[in-house]
Amino acid sequence: MTTMELLSNYWHFNIFIVLGSLLLLLIHLVGNRFKLNGQSLLFFAGLLLFLITTLSPLSFLAESYLFSAHMIKHITLLLIVPALLLAGMNGDFLKRIITKKAVKGIANVLFYPFVAWFCGVGAMWLWHIPSLLHSVMTSPSLKVIHLISLLILGFIFNWPVFSPVAWRKISPLQSVLYLFTACVGCTILGILITFAPAGLYTQYFIGSNKTIIDLLHQNWGISAATDQQAGGLIMWVPACIIYVTDSLITLAKWYRTPATIDSESVK
Repeated sequence: MTTMELLSNYWHFNIFIVLGSLLLLLIHLVGNRFKLNGQSLLFFAGLLLFLITTLSPLSFLAESYLFSAHMIKHITLLLIVPALLLAGMNGDFLKRIITKKAVKGIANVLFYPFVAWFCGVGAMWLWHIPSLLHSVMTSPSLKVIHLISLLILGFIFNWPVFSPVAWRKISPLQSVLYLFTACVGCTILGILITFAPAGLYTQYFIGSNKTIIDLLHQNWGISAATDQQAGGLIMWVPACIIYVTDSLITLAKWYRTPATIDSESVK
C-alpha cells in the first residue's frame, strides 16, 4: 500500500454524521432566515472542517492506528470547529434560544467563563486518561459520546470569547487571559504525554490491516513510541498556536472597534 492509496481509499460515509451536519446547516439557515452573509462563511467553514475531520482517512487512522492522528482530530473538534460554528451563527437567533425558560438556567451556569474554561480544558485532560481512551476506542457507544462531547464542550468553552451575543462574553483582555491559561493547561498535558514512557496508549498501532502498519513503519518512519511523542507535541505546540491565534484575532477585533462591548443580561 502507498500513501496515495491510503489517502484516496479510506474515506468513509457515516449517515449519522451527515444527518447531524444537515441539521446544523438547517438551524443556521433558519436562524439567518435563509439569507447568507459574511458570518455564514465561518459557519460553512466549520461544517466542512467537521465533515473532513470525521469522514476522511484522518479519522480512520485515529480509530486504532495513530495516536497522533487522534490528537489532531480531538483538537480540531474541540477548539476549531465549535469556534467557527459559533462565530458564524446569528446573534439574535442565539439570544432567542438562550432566553427561553427551559434553556436559560442551564446556559447561565454552563456559559459562566469559569465553568466554560473547565469544560474546555477538562475535556482535554479527561479524554486522555489512558484507560478511558482505551474504552472509547473499543466501545461504539462511547465513540459517539466522545464525538458529541467534544463539540458541545468546545461550544461552551468558546462562548465567552467568540459568541455573537454579548451575554456571558468577556472583554478582549479577559479573553487573552482565558486563552493563555487554557494554553498552559494543554501544555502541561502535552509535556506529560510527550515524556511519558512509551506504551501509554496501547490501543494504537494495533489496527487489523498489516499493510497499513507496514506503511506507517517503513514509509512514514513512525513507531508506537514516536507516535505517542508526536501526539504529545501536537497537544503541546499546535494546540497552543490555536490559542495564540484566537487571542490575536480577539485583539485585532478590539483594535478595529473603538467601542467596547458592554455586558448585558439575558432578560
